[in-house]
Amino acid sequence: MIPGEINFLIWLEGARCGFLNFLFEALTMLGEETLLVVLIAVLYFAFDKDLAHRLFFITLSSMTVNNTLKNLCKVQRPFDTGLVKPLRVQTATGYSFPSGHTQTISTWSTALAVKFKRWYLILFAACAIPIVAFSRLYLGAHYPSDVVAASLLGIGLAFGLSFAYDKVKNRNLLYLGSLTVATPFAVVFFILGDPVSADLFKVYGMLLGGAVGSLIEGKFVNFSYEVPWWKKLIRTVGGLALAFGIKLLDFADYMPTVHLSLLLDFIRYFMLVFVVMALLPMLYKKIKL
Repeated sequence: MIPGEINFLIWLEGARCGFLNFLFEALTMLGEETLLVVLIAVLYFAFDKDLAHRLFFITLSSMTVNNTLKNLCKVQRPFDTGLVKPLRVQTATGYSFPSGHTQTISTWSTALAVKFKRWYLILFAACAIPIVAFSRLYLGAHYPSDVVAASLLGIGLAFGLSFAYDKVKNRNLLYLGSLTVATPFAVVFFILGDPVSADLFKVYGMLLGGAVGSLIEGKFVNFSYEVPWWKKLIRTVGGLALAFGIKLLDFADYMPTVHLSLLLDFIRYFMLVFVVMALLPMLYKKIKL
């Protein structure tokens, strides 16, 4: 925390009102996993599998970096000081630095802009990143330094990982590279058994699920988009229903030990991606959907 940051957040809290609370609680959702899951599922089942993999790989790799840094730096949230009252606190999980919401929107919006180089995607990224960053300050979830660092990291990783995705044609090698870097940290943080590190294991589970799911789908399914629109709609709705259904199966808080809780989070998010990315397309192909 930089001197003066908490005073700025206290001042922002004093400026809150009902309308602004509603507005920024809504806008901050641009940086949440729900929107990302919907976007990737629509792309994956109805339009462009490679683009879905591109956004998934780049964003999940970025979020693995984010959560690793959070657990290395262990910066407490502003509201942990007792000086700031948070809003939408249920989404302010894990440590504070850097901001996960801000890095998520910075990564996938920049990745889209880099891929297509359309003015409206560049404009969207240029607007969405500072909006989500400011929403995290307004809601009392982060310090200014958290969102600045997250914005720079997200944009930088989006450019770097986009370059890697274009140069390395084998998607499995890209997943392997990210997992090779992430796995030692995941093992160390699992041994340490910090309950606040749960988000790291969720993200790591999704990344591993994407790697295995991509390998199996590409080898055994390779489903086609040459189907009627209504089949694409059923595919997408089914994928989203299954994804959110698995996501809701959260029993980690009922585990007797922290290590079991972290392991269950990892397994649940691995299965979420693996089942939706590989097993569901396998079923769709079998029933000719």
